[in-house]
Amino acid sequence: MGPTEIFKLMPEQNSTHLKTVYNKAEELFANLNKQRLEYMPWTALGNLDIQTYIEQNFTSVQDWEDNF
Repeated sequence: MGPTEIFKLMPEQNSTHLKTVYNKAEELFANLNKQRLEYMPWTALGNLDIQTYIEQNFTSVQDWEDNF
């Protein structure tokens, strides 16, 4: 049996378990999506031109003290 032959046999020999594998994968991706949404606010600064934001919004010493 060649190395590529084993990949042809795997689905046939494990067909009873494939449904479980796919269901678990769906659960994992759903959990991953929940985590992504939970941490999305933490990534907001990565999508912002911080220099422009500071120039437009920090107009007093108090702004700097409140935010840093």
